[in-house]
Amino acid sequence: MAIQSMQGLSAELAARRLKEEGSNELSVSQRRSSLDIVWEVVREPMFLLLIGAGAIYLVLGDPRRGSHLARLCGAHHGNHGLSGTPHRQHA
Repeated sequence: MAIQSMQGLSAELAARRLKEEGSNELSVSQRRSSLDIVWEVVREPMFLLLIGAGAIYLVLGDPRRGSHLARLCGAHHGNHGLSGTPHRQHA
């Protein structure tokens, strides 16, 4: 299998794409308040699943596993919510 030489865009095509599509940069997101971050995390399906599973364990009389899931909720919140950076939106 032969390796073909690769060639980038021509200067003309690159200039046209820059004009039509703009520069290849990520947009800077708006600052969010702590309340906005907490509300966003609380609405996440994984967070709700962990809270629900922890509640089931507590109702069934297994507080050790229920508290373990509560800690996972805190870890999930810490990893995704308080970092201050936007995370991927779920479709």
